[in-house]
Amino acid sequence: MADKKITALTAETDIDSDDLAHIVTDVSTSATNKKITVANVFNKIPTFIGYGADSVETVSADGALSTTKAISILSATGSTTVQTTLADVTQVGFTKHIIRAGTSSGTHDVDLTTKGGDIDTIALDEAGSTVTLMWSGTSGWVLLGSAPGTAGQTDDGITTTT
Repeated sequence: MADKKITALTAETDIDSDDLAHIVTDVSTSATNKKITVANVFNKIPTFIGYGADSVETVSADGALSTTKAISILSATGSTTVQTTLADVTQVGFTKHIIRAGTSSGTHDVDLTTKGGDIDTIALDEAGSTVTLMWSGTSGWVLLGSAPGTAGQTDDGITTTT
């Protein structure tokens, strides 16, 4: 084992929390090889995880929203209408955040291909309105929450249709 490169090892795709991983600490001063459990790696991740640029898309025309990006920003100007579709994904628990940005007076609709309730279409009513959905598997997309774009507004900022 000592003479084997890490890249030559067999890949593992089914890990348990008590499995071990190899880490190198103090790289800049005195590099030291150590072990760590998978559970300890995940316990050290902060509760707030930011999204990098690869997780965000901006949509300004009709079409399908990405099922590999966590955040979709619907952004249009003038009277442009943005009609989008959110397709099914394979990973249960995938969370999708949709934000209406821009100054468009047109409608910004999201059609759900598979729904977890009675909602077929979600219309984001004004700039700043947001909706959060989660993929539940065979039951489809479930609405977790929404928020209006205007401070002090009493409705949720969206309109749903069945």
